[in-house]
Amino acid sequence: MTEITARMALPAELQRLTRSDWERVTDEGILDQIDQKIIKLYIVRRLPQMDAAAEIGVDRKTISRRLPHIYNIARRMTEGKTRQKPVE
Repeated sequence: MTEITARMALPAELQRLTRSDWERVTDEGILDQIDQKIIKLYIVRRLPQMDAAAEIGVDRKTISRRLPHIYNIARRMTEGKTRQKPVE
């Protein structure tokens, strides 16, 4: 039997964020508890969506639907760190 695993693909501009950057995003109080748990389990701990969803008690699709909002908040809160340096 073949095991299928999906890799998490963060948007390119968010790949530079560290664990402490993501913790700061969750600690700001802007995101609700479910979004905070998605960050901790799916983004920081890199659990597959199915596993993170099971631990949170939501459907996997809920995580997929919430990620764009989470990414937008993270971009705004870490704006200087997510900007790409111009190529000369």
